[in-house]
Amino acid sequence: MILKKVIIISSTFSKDKSGGVASYIDNRAQYLSKKVEVIVFGLGSSYNEDKVHYKSIGEPSRFKFSFLINWMRLIMFCMKERGAIIEIHNIPVGLPIFFLFRNRYFFHGPARLEAKAEKRSKTQQNISYVLEKISLKLSNKIFVVSDNFRGVLKSEHPYIKTRILKKLPVYKFNKDFFDSKLLITDHLNFIIVRRLVKRTGVIEFVKLFINMLQTERIEQNTVLTIAGEGPEQDNLIELIANSGFENNIKYLGFITEKKRTDLFKMADFNIVPTLKLEGFGLVIIEAGICGCKSIVTNVGAMPEVIKYLSNQGILFDLNQSSCVKTFSTLKKNTYSKEELHKLTKEKFYFN
Repeated sequence: MILKKVIIISSTFSKDKSGGVASYIDNRAQYLSKKVEVIVFGLGSSYNEDKVHYKSIGEPSRFKFSFLINWMRLIMFCMKERGAIIEIHNIPVGLPIFFLFRNRYFFHGPARLEAKAEKRSKTQQNISYVLEKISLKLSNKIFVVSDNFRGVLKSEHPYIKTRILKKLPVYKFNKDFFDSKLLITDHLNFIIVRRLVKRTGVIEFVKLFINMLQTERIEQNTVLTIAGEGPEQDNLIELIANSGFENNIKYLGFITEKKRTDLFKMADFNIVPTLKLEGFGLVIIEAGICGCKSIVTNVGAMPEVIKYLSNQGILFDLNQSSCVKTFSTLKKNTYSKEELHKLTKEKFYFN
């Protein structure tokens, strides 16, 4: 049978909430659309981009109230597209599809452990686990992005012996990702682009960064720029305001993909201070294509990703001694941005 169409079920669209899984889905959809028709169903506003159709089944802010209506819309859409391959990337949005259609599930993280990391109630953790277990059992194939997440999946659900396949993320290349003639500042520039939740460790790193400035373990003109939104946002703003280093730490909030690319091109290092549960670390690739080396915690699949980039990256632990050892010795222009750009493009990008 010749494959003519792929349906991808997401949570929100990247235009409504960029980064992470949404960006992964965008690039996967673009890659698949080179050969087949692709429709992405999710929460947000409908639009078309290149050969990919993004169709809304509801509004993100209303899903917990109108999920039954959203599910009915999704079921009706899928029934109209009989014969299409269905990929599910989000369990709450795609839940009824597991029961009604053959599907492929993309495992983006252990639901129970993520709920635990966000300090949700035991009841919420158990519900998340049960829904995930049901979804996995009803999936014909299960995809993971790293060997690390393959191990996490088997640990959480040891009854799964087969059906697990690894598929590395792919990105659509854009010539604007890199500029070899870009003039870089004379001081060290760090960048963090993360969702502001406890698991990503941004607050903890900023505290350590402030301590390094206070004790003069790093140059006093060093700048850390932070972008992203989430539950920890107010705590981050307050921490920066009370630090006395507002000129060194800049918080931008939500940024566009173009702005993110510009920041990566200007930065010397991309910091990924994750505390737990990092299934791949897509931001390492997004920084790498712009010629920005990443400094990451030794968590989840991030060491695995650094190896894919021929060890063009730095590992550290999120504590004072490790931070001082890692950051106090950093200098500008100690690696080839162009070499990292080319290496990342060769491994993870398509035209």
